This record gives sequence, structure tokens and C-alpha cells, in this order.
Amino acid sequence: MSNLRVLLLSVFLLSINVLAAKIQYAVHVTVDGHDGEPFTATYWSSTANIPNTKAKNIANNMSNWSGGKFEASWNRRSEKVVVKNVEVVDDSEGIKDSMISEMHNLCRSHTGIA
Repeated sequence: MSNLRVLLLSVFLLSINVLAAKIQYAVHVTVDGHDGEPFTATYWSSTANIPNTKAKNIANNMSNWSGGKFEASWNRRSEKVVVKNVEVVDDSEGIKDSMISEMHNLCRSHTGIA
């Protein structure tokens, strides 16, 4: 019985470590303000759980994978990686969703995250 408890505790601790990180995607766009002056707005995806090692891999390689279009940063304290576009783009219909989808697809194709 104690072996079973040790096994269950080990599995629990390993599962916590495996899904220790979070990922979020951000798109910076230029939008028209109420006074007609453009400003930069940031649109965020929802946050997802990913393995810690994959988050670090994304942070280290996103710029290369995207040809410099996207970059990623790793915050060790919050255990979170943020993927974002490098150049601010004009806000047009569907641009935010398509860029977030492109970022996610790059991450998925290079790391296997869901």
C-alpha cells in the first residue's frame, strides 16, 4: 500500500512539473483613436499550459522559426512565454486571429504542443 502511495505521489509531482509553464500570444496593431490619431493596441490570446521545456525552446527559437516575424520571451518568475509580432501591423479584419493562428502553428510544428 505504501508503494502505491509513493508511486501516486511521484506521478503527481511529475505531472506538475510537466505542465509547469504557460504560453500566450500577443498581436500589436495600429488602430485609429477617437481623435483620429493612430495608436498601438495589443490583443492577447487566452493562456494555455505547456511543458516547461517546450516553453524555453519556443522562447529561444521563435525568431528563427518565423524568419524574424515573431519573437518570444520567457519570464522565469511567472513561468510564462509570450509570443508576439515584431513589427506593428495595421488593424484589419481577421489579422489578429490569423497572426495568433500562425504563431500557434509555428509552435505546434516545432515543438508538438497542442
